Amino acid sequence: YEEGTFQTTWTATTSGGITLQANNDDLHYVKIGRHVTVNGFLTVNTASSPVGVLSIGLPFTADGTSTYGAAVHLSFNLVGSGIAVNDAWAIISANTNYINVYVGTSTSVSGSFANYVTNSTDLRLTATYITT
Repeated sequence: YEEGTFQTTWTATTSGGITLQANNDDLHYVKIGRHVTVNGFLTVNTASSPVGVLSIGLPFTADGTSTYGAAVHLSFNLVGSGIAVNDAWAIISANTNYINVYVGTSTSVSGSFANYVTNSTDLRLTATYITT
């Protein structure tokens, strides 16, 4: 059994930068055996023309045999125009230590969620996954 905090980062996978507010950049985690649950309230301080998939760092690497076997709940607020806050679609791929956030529509996903992150975007996040 282990619990603690992890200072996360947001990365736009194509270009641009995202910096989180110093007092809202931690994920809290509980790890029991290989089962990890993280949650947090994260707030963007500055967004410098981010483009691509939004990647959110995690404290542990996901197991290599559980592709798409994670559960992620995201609640965004104050995203840029042209997207609804409920259009976020997230996965944790095998052997990675991050959540990738995509734009989800009624029929598919695209890799452009970072494009909608603004200087005041905030996120409430809970994720559960199996680590290595």
